[in-house]
Amino acid sequence: MSQANVEIVRAATDAWSVGDMASLRELYDPQIIVQPLTVWPEPGPWIGTEAVIRAWEWQREALGEQTLGSTSDFVHAEDWVVVTQRW
Repeated sequence: MSQANVEIVRAATDAWSVGDMASLRELYDPQIIVQPLTVWPEPGPWIGTEAVIRAWEWQREALGEQTLGSTSDFVHAEDWVVVTQRW
């Protein structure tokens, strides 16, 4: 399962970077919950695929066509995938 989790996170990063929100939507579990940082301008949590996609679409509008790049390896640890990313 570890490599499968890494590939899902990698695919999500790639989908975001090319603006493929439909592919990104398909990668998420329907019960996804995203809790943004407390300094984030839009409060969370964002619960469910549609809420998360709406938040990401808002970000794409606000930030423009910026890509999401990984600055480290994708590391699998138990049920988590850890990677440092940058806009």
